[in-house]
Amino acid sequence: MNIANCITLSRIALSFVFLLSIMVGMRWTDIVSFYVFLIAAVSDIFDGCIARITDSITSLGKFMDPLADKILVSVGLISIAGRGLIDDWPVVLIVGREMFITGIRSIAAYRGVVIQPIPIARVKTFLQMSVVFIYLLKLSYLPIYKIFMDFMWQIFRVEGEFILYYLLVLTVVITLLTGIIYILRNKKVIVG
Repeated sequence: MNIANCITLSRIALSFVFLLSIMVGMRWTDIVSFYVFLIAAVSDIFDGCIARITDSITSLGKFMDPLADKILVSVGLISIAGRGLIDDWPVVLIVGREMFITGIRSIAAYRGVVIQPIPIARVKTFLQMSVVFIYLLKLSYLPIYKIFMDFMWQIFRVEGEFILYYLLVLTVVITLLTGIIYILRNKKVIVG
């Protein structure tokens, strides 16, 4: 077990700490969940960098890193939907796609095949984490969220909530697109 894999596994543990804190639903636990999510999301950058720098990329890391991301994003989306901040449909599509692709990766791993992430998957993960982060900002720090929305208005001359909604829609589209690419690239694994 190397340092990068430990960081990846800590992201999974932080996902459950996040879930416990956001479920309480008090002001201070919302703030705690905001920071726990932020730390977990930032850890995604470090585990990959450390693995590359120390030349310690492993099959376990290649499998666990995307899995840890999927767990963090899924828990985040389900939590903010549970708090009434977003509709259920984007959560169902994103989490459903993540579970399906994880299933494909698990089958492939069982057969000794490691499915490599595609480059656009990094964009997908960044968008997913950004959407969750912005909604958590709304939940935890409403005045800062309002400043952020005013900033969006100043730049784009469009209502910030409108931008955020379409960022969520874009995230759903990119998530589904990457799912289709994974399916097409790994038909042999799926079919058997």
